[in-house]
Amino acid sequence: MNWPRFLALVCAVYVTALCSHSRLKAQAAHGAQNNSDVLHVAVTASDGSRILLKRYAGHPLWVNFFATWCPPCLIELPDIERRYLLNKEKDLIVIGIDQQEDAATVAKFVQTQHLTFPIVTDTDGSVAESFHLKTLPSSIFIDANGIVRENHSGQIMPDDMDLALAKILNENDRITALPTP
Repeated sequence: MNWPRFLALVCAVYVTALCSHSRLKAQAAHGAQNNSDVLHVAVTASDGSRILLKRYAGHPLWVNFFATWCPPCLIELPDIERRYLLNKEKDLIVIGIDQQEDAATVAKFVQTQHLTFPIVTDTDGSVAESFHLKTLPSSIFIDANGIVRENHSGQIMPDDMDLALAKILNENDRITALPTP
């Protein structure tokens, strides 16, 4: 193995991810100031119908972009599911957006992972593009007013999930989370 070339590649990937993360945080802050139109994005439901995210206006919304082949996605999805189940009574909506995979693959994955929050597909990558995403997984936290409050690129740790949820749920509510097993 050519170690110098390998290390250069690893460094390049790291710098790219770091820059992408910084850019997305800046975009999230910009959206929070200017009431972004992210709710006008349409996604494809499992039955093939198109759904506008504005359907969820008035609710805190956690949009998670993932793929079935993505190891960090597999790690964070159980924590997302736990937080969804424990906070959905606070009107939290979680939507998983699978990236460019066929419906049968996604349906099997959802079943084996025991995911109960809605999963839709971004068959052509246009939804991820509209959010300017380049990394999987990515999570976007949108408050009930349609303002992006947090934009997380890469695997999100449980404590960071709770901090982001606190930004979009009623601040008088306590974030409900179970310890990670």
